[in-house]
Amino acid sequence: EKLREAMGKFKLSMPLAHQEFIDGLIAVPNIRQRILVSRPVGESSDSEHYDALVRAFNRVIARVLDFRWQHWQYVKNFVMKPGNISHAVGTGGTSFDYLQQH
Repeated sequence: EKLREAMGKFKLSMPLAHQEFIDGLIAVPNIRQRILVSRPVGESSDSEHYDALVRAFNRVIARVLDFRWQHWQYVKNFVMKPGNISHAVGTGGTSFDYLQQH
């Protein structure tokens, strides 16, 4: 829920064209949903392609999580620790709590 709130605040700070772009992305099925509905039924040659697609998707998700973890480490080590800050906020006033949750 904190992430949803933060994303809502981020979106409001964007130019209108960027907000409309985000709205367009939200309006269509996401990649995960598209992969799930493309699952082949029964034994077929498509199963091999589907499995490769799932592995590729999972690798992308793992990389995003790695990036987020690294970003959080930078915040802790180069923003919070040097400033002796136990509770910091981002440039837009958003708390960093959600970075640890997802």
